[in-house]
Amino acid sequence: MQNKIIPMPIFSFDRFKKGISLVEVLVGMFIFTLMVGSMTGAFTTLLQRKSDVKKRQQQTEEFSLAMSYVGKKMRMSDLGASCGGTSCTILDHNTGNTPVTYAFTGGELRETIGGSTAVIASDVTGRFTAANTAASEVPFITMQMMASSGDVATSVQTTVSLRSY
Repeated sequence: MQNKIIPMPIFSFDRFKKGISLVEVLVGMFIFTLMVGSMTGAFTTLLQRKSDVKKRQQQTEEFSLAMSYVGKKMRMSDLGASCGGTSCTILDHNTGNTPVTYAFTGGELRETIGGSTAVIASDVTGRFTAANTAASEVPFITMQMMASSGDVATSVQTTVSLRSY
């Protein structure tokens, strides 16, 4: 009779029959705790960044609406008595040359028409600058709005040419 050669397994499970030691369990728990802690920190940072981006997006949308509204009014107007610093007065052709004043006051952009005041944007500061104010030139008004909410700061600027020439 011939002897058969039986191949020996390369990996044997014999050493795991005893189980795992307390040291191995503690090392595994420590590594697991480090992984969960680092993932929690990364997730918290991600949520904070998302909140900051959402605040900035909301501010930018509000600025865009306010600037679009004011810019449209200014395009169809003449320069009024004064325009510079934190306020600008225009004469609105759509309402019979009624004086309209835009002013950055108390953290708000306010519109005043005939004694009636409305808030256009809140939590903002800003300024107006008028250029080409001579009678023979096309006037330009530059409006800049700034706001900061915590760590989030936004600044938007637009220049409008008045089409009343």
